[in-house]
Amino acid sequence: MNEVVHDRDYETYWNAMGNSFQYFPNTRYRISLILEELEKLEFHTVLDVGCGDGSLLSQIQLRFPTTICSGCDVSVSGISLCAKRFPRMNFFKLDLGNILSAPMPPRFDVVICSEVIEHLTDYKIALQNLFQLITPN
Repeated sequence: MNEVVHDRDYETYWNAMGNSFQYFPNTRYRISLILEELEKLEFHTVLDVGCGDGSLLSQIQLRFPTTICSGCDVSVSGISLCAKRFPRMNFFKLDLGNILSAPMPPRFDVVICSEVIEHLTDYKIALQNLFQLITPN
């Protein structure tokens, strides 16, 4: 029952907020830190878990134009928004607490999960599920 309310809360949020990148300096700063760390890595695919409005992925695509970018979120509204804004990227719904509830997504060289874990009731299961999304090695 709580999960349904939780999902509805996120749907309401993303329908109202849209693009947070342009409004919040803390979002821009967090993205700049993630981009700095990505500069140190060699990768071809990236997944943003809890991608929200796709702000992080859009900046990754600008900085690393040959990277295949994907995003997932628990919010169908958020995924729909991203798919419209970024038609060259891949987006799908994913409940990090129960990734077995949908077909297993592909694995990725880099998996980013920023501003998500603190919203989950069982972070240990979420972390275990995140590891399943990473390409071995």
